[in-house]
Amino acid sequence: MKTIAFGACKGGTGKTTVVFHLAGCLAEKHKVLVCDADFQANFSRRIGLNTANFDVYSMCDVFEEKAEPQQCVIKSPIKELPNLDVIGTCINMIVTREKVSVGGGRELRLKNYMEDYKEFFEQYDYVLIDTNPGYGMLDQNAYAAADSIIMVSDISTDGIQGCEIFDFLWSTTRKGLRMEDNIKALILNNYDARVGDSKEAMKFLKKNEYLEGLPLKNYIYNAIAMARSCDEHLPINIYDPTHKNVIQLKNIIKELKEREVL
Repeated sequence: MKTIAFGACKGGTGKTTVVFHLAGCLAEKHKVLVCDADFQANFSRRIGLNTANFDVYSMCDVFEEKAEPQQCVIKSPIKELPNLDVIGTCINMIVTREKVSVGGGRELRLKNYMEDYKEFFEQYDYVLIDTNPGYGMLDQNAYAAADSIIMVSDISTDGIQGCEIFDFLWSTTRKGLRMEDNIKALILNNYDARVGDSKEAMKFLKKNEYLEGLPLKNYIYNAIAMARSCDEHLPINIYDPTHKNVIQLKNIIKELKEREVL
């Protein structure tokens, strides 16, 4: 079992969309659990969950240690992907965020929870954790619990600079926690060769010494179908199996496996 957290400091990079589609492709061959640790609950809505239902166990209960993981998990919310399970969240997560932000060992609550229920989590090949595009305490919990962190950026200098900021912030935090660097990759999203900004951003990235070695060779193209499939609560590999980004996503999975991130 490998735990992968996805991070970004800049909003609008398509991080949650990437997690959604990547999880769908991984679940074709692997047992996958996605944990929605974002108080905005975007992944939960992508998957079709009612984020206003406080009566369903969620990541709120995981962080507050009010329930066991088997009570929180939603089995196969997408019928075409029986290997994909989810622990969703609700809009009450913003209250949970404040509770987690106080007390000792606050950055390690999720890590400790996963270790306490190690047998449950080890039934999965991959546990993917989606985070908020910021740097709150819930996000830091996700990064501390992860074997690897994958950053996500759109093809813009703002997005890439956001990755620099993320790298700096997490480096400072993890050193305080006596952790090794677990930022292992950067996925580039919404690439469009017709747009001049994309080309400039790629040039900027190649010269960026702080992110050297992190960007994947494969990236995700800008495509309306990616958003439309989210509206249908289906990853792109189910919504349109022949779409060019399905090939890209599977190439990304292959590359991440070669890097031993997955």
